[in-house]
Amino acid sequence: MDDTALKRTKIQELLTFIEERLTELDEEKNELGQFQELDRKRRCLEYNIHKREQEKAQIELEEVHC
Repeated sequence: MDDTALKRTKIQELLTFIEERLTELDEEKNELGQFQELDRKRRCLEYNIHKREQEKAQIELEEVHC
């Protein structure tokens, strides 16, 4: 009986650990999703800034050649 109770306690501890770890992983997954969305927006902004700077430089270059 003591052996069974000990095994049951160990199994319960393991299940508790697994549940806590799953909660942590779920939180990390959500954080990753938020990071990826913000990173995507940052890259879009950087692309737009670069594109505008390139267009401005192209216009200035054309003005110099004329």
